[in-house]
Amino acid sequence: MSVTIDYDLLEKELTASDEVTRLRAIKQIITLPEFAQGEVVRFVKALYAPLKDSSVAVRYYAKKAYSRLKRMVKGQDRHIILPALMDGDALKAATPAPTFVYGSRDYWLYELNSIDYKVRVKAVMEVCRFGTDTAFKKVCDLFDVETHEHVLATLVKYLPLLKRPGIFERIVPYLNHPDWRVRANTVEGLENLGDARAIPLVMPFLSDQDNRVKGNAVKYLVKSHPDEVRKALAEMLASPHEWMRDSAVLLASKIDLSVSEDLLLAALKDPSPEIVRKAIAALEVKAKSQTVMNAFDELATSPDESVRTAAAAAKNAMAKRL
Repeated sequence: MSVTIDYDLLEKELTASDEVTRLRAIKQIITLPEFAQGEVVRFVKALYAPLKDSSVAVRYYAKKAYSRLKRMVKGQDRHIILPALMDGDALKAATPAPTFVYGSRDYWLYELNSIDYKVRVKAVMEVCRFGTDTAFKKVCDLFDVETHEHVLATLVKYLPLLKRPGIFERIVPYLNHPDWRVRANTVEGLENLGDARAIPLVMPFLSDQDNRVKGNAVKYLVKSHPDEVRKALAEMLASPHEWMRDSAVLLASKIDLSVSEDLLLAALKDPSPEIVRKAIAALEVKAKSQTVMNAFDELATSPDESVRTAAAAAKNAMAKRL
């Protein structure tokens, strides 16, 4: 039986002032048994704002909704799945640029001052790979005046690649930046820098409310503070929020199994079949114990067919290794 959907109301609710309404609208896009093909392009565009929402939960489910709609986009409409290259300022008239060979060092050094923040992001990534004193000076000059959070997030992550004195002091203050991208990338940049002074400063971020910030802290600290990392991941797995538990399983799959095996086993009991399947996949690749084999056996009675199938396949794959 066909369901009647008020698409105008649905689009309006995506930008409602309260988080509950925004989440409900996004989850409706994910779960609707039918989504009118004629509305797909409209809602791919409408999801741009939720994908940048201040709420982690909204961003998490918006990505799922976005993925569903992208799969439905027809060939001639592929261009709409990427935001426009230019932001508002970039649409203004600009002074003609000097002629450089695209991709050359001079080209990327020049583009550090682009009026389009997306081009500045790309330029930072490229220039920080040069490793020269000129690159370091130019990136630091940009750092001194940059305000866009996407560019700042790129700077704190890539500047450590230049391995120069003073980088630690320059990026550490951004641990307290209000934007989650900047905080998360600052943790990653400090990890890349390898300065032990950062360890006690990053420790509090094991309790950060943003799953990406917390995740980067986990990856950074797992070798130096495995017990604290295990505790942080256990708290994430006990969260009532699916996005936090999902992040915990992803992180547990990337760290040493001596720290994560019991956490991944606990995730096999998660109410979300998707999270259970991710835990199964992680254990299939990394685990070798009979305990894990027994856990896969128990999943043979799961009410979810996809979980039963994944567990059986994982057990067979492990059996060949043992």
